[in-house]
Amino acid sequence: MHVANTTPVNFPRTVEVAALRRCRLFVSDDVDEARDRISKILQPHTLLPIGYSGRRLYHMDVIELPGIWINAIGFGEACIRVPPLDFHVVIFCLSGRAWMRSGEVETDIGPHRAIACSPGRPLDGTFSRDCEQIVVRINRCALEAHIGARNVTMDPVIDIDNRFERPWLMHLNSLVASPELLRMVQSDRKIATNYASLLIRTLVTGHRQKSLCDKASIQCAAPACVYRAEAFIAAHAPEAITLQDIAIAARAPVRTLLHGFRKFRETTPMQFLRSFRLTQARDQILQDMSRSIASIALECGFGNLGRFSSEYATKFGELPSETRTKGRNGQPGGHRVSQRPRATLSTTAAGPTVGWQPGPGRPREGVDISPT
Repeated sequence: MHVANTTPVNFPRTVEVAALRRCRLFVSDDVDEARDRISKILQPHTLLPIGYSGRRLYHMDVIELPGIWINAIGFGEACIRVPPLDFHVVIFCLSGRAWMRSGEVETDIGPHRAIACSPGRPLDGTFSRDCEQIVVRINRCALEAHIGARNVTMDPVIDIDNRFERPWLMHLNSLVASPELLRMVQSDRKIATNYASLLIRTLVTGHRQKSLCDKASIQCAAPACVYRAEAFIAAHAPEAITLQDIAIAARAPVRTLLHGFRKFRETTPMQFLRSFRLTQARDQILQDMSRSIASIALECGFGNLGRFSSEYATKFGELPSETRTKGRNGQPGGHRVSQRPRATLSTTAAGPTVGWQPGPGRPREGVDISPT
């Protein structure tokens, strides 16, 4: 029997993926298995093959960093429907094309155009037979911790050829293309944390080089001392650092640093530090089931476990133990897995469509970091 292999060959690439290819999570000819395996990394969804009726292979390659999953997914010609997301996602094609919709925005994506979908928004699309996608999942709490705002939404369409987006694409390409860099990142958690921070920061900062968030006054042109302070915090978060330590590393007076954080991050350096530590603790609670929550809290810089639990619950709406329980149940990011929605496939003059019964989801009103 002929097999339609969805791994494309000799396609025009935006990025090279030699390292990512070594991180294969699965390859399968069963659509239900593929959908379930993809759902464990991303989110429960409907995946319906269309077009070619013979046997086909599905695959997924995964690189995991603190708060970020970088995935290459191939399933050939198909329709997908995803209920409102609990995380941020950026999708573009390594090969082929796709038609995507996020909320009210519809666009085609390819090697040079991406779609970004924010928490609270559904996502659906139709993919060409030769399509393989890069799907970058960014945990909501990780993005919020880095930019200092909550309920953030991004401009749904990203022009990858835009010179302001190229730094993010360059750093992404370096990781997925270089086995040597990937080995280094995977063997040193501090490097992994810093690289994840770099990817988030360059994505947000380069997003059309516009105002990122009017309500939170987040701007691309934040003072250099703010970025130096954030880099110092990312590298030394578990240590007993003080505001004076941060100011010295940022090469700025304490008053100047406080002003910069309040204006451009709507927080203080010490609040930013606590938020960063909490996010790192959450990631480790979900990723390393063999370690106790207490040891993770201590390693992330929390000396008082009672205060850690209280601050964690305030930030994430649940206790650390509840996050661990959800992680053990295979729910990425600690989010509840809804029952698989019912879907039917029909064909119209405009092409294949999917009848959809959405799962539970609560669209959130948030902060728009799209260009003004």
